[in-house]
Amino acid sequence: MTSIFDAEGKNIPCTVIEAGPCVVTQLRTVDTDGYEAVQLAFDDKKEKNTTGSLKGHFAKAKTTPKRKLVEFKSFEDAKSLGDIVNVEIFAEGDYVDVVGTSKGKGFQGVVKRHGFGGVGGQTHGQHNRLRAPGSLGASSWPSRVFKGMRMAGRKETGAKVQLPDAIFAVEPNDHAIYLDVKQYLANQRQGTHKSKQRNEIAGSTKKLYKQKGTGGARAGSIKSPLFNGGGRVFGPQPRDYSFKLNKKLKSLARKSALSYKAKDNNIVVLEAFTFDSIKTANYAKIMADLKLSDAKTLLVLPAANNNVYLSSRNLKKAKVVTAAELNTYDKPILTEKASALTEKLNRFSFKVDHRANKLEIKSAIEKMYGVNIQAINTIVVMEKQNRVTLKLVL
Repeated sequence: MTSIFDAEGKNIPCTVIEAGPCVVTQLRTVDTDGYEAVQLAFDDKKEKNTTGSLKGHFAKAKTTPKRKLVEFKSFEDAKSLGDIVNVEIFAEGDYVDVVGTSKGKGFQGVVKRHGFGGVGGQTHGQHNRLRAPGSLGASSWPSRVFKGMRMAGRKETGAKVQLPDAIFAVEPNDHAIYLDVKQYLANQRQGTHKSKQRNEIAGSTKKLYKQKGTGGARAGSIKSPLFNGGGRVFGPQPRDYSFKLNKKLKSLARKSALSYKAKDNNIVVLEAFTFDSIKTANYAKIMADLKLSDAKTLLVLPAANNNVYLSSRNLKKAKVVTAAELNTYDKPILTEKASALTEKLNRFSFKVDHRANKLEIKSAIEKMYGVNIQAINTIVVMEKQNRVTLKLVL
């Protein structure tokens, strides 16, 4: 890990990667293997630690045993056994996808690994165990620890993907998200609603009864809005609900939505995969392996894949789109109003007199509880009662 300075004097952190020399040890072809690929080998390995089959494999390429073997598809230049591939194949300014296995953060306790809160407020007899995991639940029966128990261990191991800060770490703009979602929902409306006005109703125009002297309201004809089946006054008319948003604003909204998800660690990056046949069980198994069976998921593919799309269609909480179809609304950023607000959000509900206004409610509760109220929302839930929702700043 090091850093460099650009032309403007900005310090940019960078990682130095040793990319070669790599030796071509095998060529995959459609006739023999069913696909085309080039196998590269890197990092010398002691011959005494290499199996006999691998020794013969490397001997065909006339090279020494290597520690790492990886296949790459879609090589632009033709290669042959024994060719050397190094950084000369790259030009300055090229973008490169780097995939590696993270060493993780080593052995960590339950507080850092799983977010345990510790003992909290100390009482009599509490000492030297503030960050302890507590009981594991194993006694004479079942005499074992159940699988999946959250305990100390290695943290954040496995393959990691570096998400670009220009997309996944921008300052979120909530108003841009609101406008983009509003436009998306407006574009879904057909706008074909139509009610008939008085002049469009089929019926007689004859006056029903004389103008005065009947004791009833005056009516010109059966097509009056006062009668059943009559015309509607100021009813809905066909219209186009769509409106225009600038491209930069829509781009900012998508980046803001993705930044929110990255901040909450709700983005999972998968290696490219496909299904040979259309089968819902295949898609459900992948979600189960990722522990996302009960979660609402949105799978974004680089290009359309009919087998993956049809395999997910029967799952209620699963949706598959391509990168070109990705929009702000599909990302679960804007949550629906919950029926019960929790204290986690510093929101509380009170029943108040129906004659009290917001200023009176705010003043009374601030004086009673000694807090600062950020916002007040009122809703009529019964005949003469208001339910108030408050957001407190403690």
